[in-house]
Amino acid sequence: MIEKVKNFFLNSILVILTFLILFYIIGIFYGENSLGKLTKMNQEKKILENKIIKLKEENKIAGMELDSFTSDPEALEGYARSELNLIKKGEVLLELVPNE
Repeated sequence: MIEKVKNFFLNSILVILTFLILFYIIGIFYGENSLGKLTKMNQEKKILENKIIKLKEENKIAGMELDSFTSDPEALEGYARSELNLIKKGEVLLELVPNE
């Protein structure tokens, strides 16, 4: 009698452990933290790291432009003339339009 109960509990524990292991394996491949999602997140991380590097470079260039505009009035004047088409008093702006 005790042997039957002992075998029943051992078999029950074995079945429960088997289901837990299967559940864990299914979770690895299809769950919220699956290997596929981990790979996708690593790819997104690399893309974001590249964007951060580009933004840091752009920020550095913008900082250098800001420094040149604040320290050199001629640089600011050149920017205003070339990008904003501003002119000094008494000057005439000529815009050349290409032929179509």
